[in-house]
Amino acid sequence: MQRLAIIAVAVATAGTTAAAPAWAGQVSATMPVTLTVQPACRVSATPMAFAGTGGATIDAESRIAVDCNGDIPLSITLDGGAHAAGGERRLASGGGGYVSYVLYSDAGRRMPWLPGQPVAATARGGRLEMAAYGRVDPSATRGADGEYADIVAITVEF
Repeated sequence: MQRLAIIAVAVATAGTTAAAPAWAGQVSATMPVTLTVQPACRVSATPMAFAGTGGATIDAESRIAVDCNGDIPLSITLDGGAHAAGGERRLASGGGGYVSYVLYSDAGRRMPWLPGQPVAATARGGRLEMAAYGRVDPSATRGADGEYADIVAITVEF
């Protein structure tokens, strides 16, 4: 009985070693694994629609929304617009006329938001909502009947 058990073990062992591949050697290396999560933000704005009568002060505002990954300090810059001249933002008509306007960073319209001037803010909880306030002075609209438009680029740095 003892002899039968030894033969069974010898046969089982011989079968497994015969199936194993022959290795000539072994080398190893490391694989670096990294993750970089870039803070990402998106920006959007509502249209700033001036509506009023020529010869009167006309105010308007645009809501600017910035969505980011987490609490991120931001810098928001507005350019001079598509029709700027001499440091002034201007709305243009299809007929070649212009109406100057000013953008402000405060509701009281005391702090002009100059082209290229950054305004610092923080997206708390990943979201920032703020406004750009606009004003057209009465002198700019006298004799300026018609429709005017401009496009201002918003740049968010983080």
